[in-house]
Amino acid sequence: MGDGLPQSLPGWIRYNGLTHIKIKLAGDDLAWDLDRVVRIDRTTTEVQTERRVKTWGYSLDFNERCPNVSYLLEFLHRLKEKTPAGFERIRYIEQPTARDLEKYRENTMHEAAKLRPVVIDESLTGLDRLMLGARDGVFGGRA
Repeated sequence: MGDGLPQSLPGWIRYNGLTHIKIKLAGDDLAWDLDRVVRIDRTTTEVQTERRVKTWGYSLDFNERCPNVSYLLEFLHRLKEKTPAGFERIRYIEQPTARDLEKYRENTMHEAAKLRPVVIDESLTGLDRLMLGARDGVFGGRA
């Protein structure tokens, strides 16, 4: 503070000319996660419209906190209902569930990846994890 840098999302977008925003989410509070993305999309839309920017996007990062893929699917379906344009601006979802792909075999991402691309980062520790992730749909996009 007092350093001349923006202290708000609108100020930050204007100052840096942002067209991509990474949104950190709780992953264990659906109402909070939905509200956060809706509010960020509303604010960003206002600023980008003012700036005459036509295209911008979001990445969503749950930091491995979604308890399961069902949480992610419900989040995506409800978000699409609340803000269809905001939903379309999601470029990818990063590491929604636990990084141990072998231990949590039930968390395949095929259905989620049909809606928005899902990628892993913390889970990608070797070729075997790459192959397992590909099989489980974590590099997939929409068909």
